[in-house]
Amino acid sequence: MYTPVGMDIGAETPKAIALSIIAEIQAVLTKRRGVFLRDRTEPIHSRSQVWIQFCDRPAGYTSKGMKIPQILPKETIPINTPLSLKINLDCPGSYLLLFNRGQDKQGNITKYLVTPSQAFAPSYQLLEKSILIPQQDAILYEDGIEFDAEGKEEYIGIVIDNPLNLPWLNPDTDNPALEWQGKHLKEVWEQLHAQDKWRVFYRNFNVISAISANL
Repeated sequence: MYTPVGMDIGAETPKAIALSIIAEIQAVLTKRRGVFLRDRTEPIHSRSQVWIQFCDRPAGYTSKGMKIPQILPKETIPINTPLSLKINLDCPGSYLLLFNRGQDKQGNITKYLVTPSQAFAPSYQLLEKSILIPQQDAILYEDGIEFDAEGKEEYIGIVIDNPLNLPWLNPDTDNPALEWQGKHLKEVWEQLHAQDKWRVFYRNFNVISAISANL
């Protein structure tokens, strides 16, 4: 543990400070220096299986049966297309906090807690090596995950051994997808101090139109 905590990214606001803290956690756990990606001479990503992927939802995807989805190529996802989110983390029994940051059609920044949430995944315990979201008992199970605006969608996953004692982590039908703020990340960070170990993952996707995909 270090103090002061965080990376020097000019953070002054609570949201920016929370981002700098998460960035240092990721850098320490992966033994990276936190330099600009353009300055790297080695591959940016490992060639091993990625921890989060979007995949197609085949026709006939209903609660009566599940077909094996086809993984989408690269780091792009199509606009206005129902999709599933596949999590590949070989740590059954652990818990996954999954935060999303993107934008809507008006260009407004959106920030949702994916797991746990009533909309996507009421349970955030990883019971298998690979899981699909939306979960079967989620509100969006039959509809899938769909993006209505082009742009970048970012995901931060925090894997912990034991659940955190935070009221907003209890899925709520009146608030099916919590809009997270910097204070929520701060509360998570404070409780992580009591955990023996945790892991942080990050990945972003570009939402593109069919026309862009064919160029």
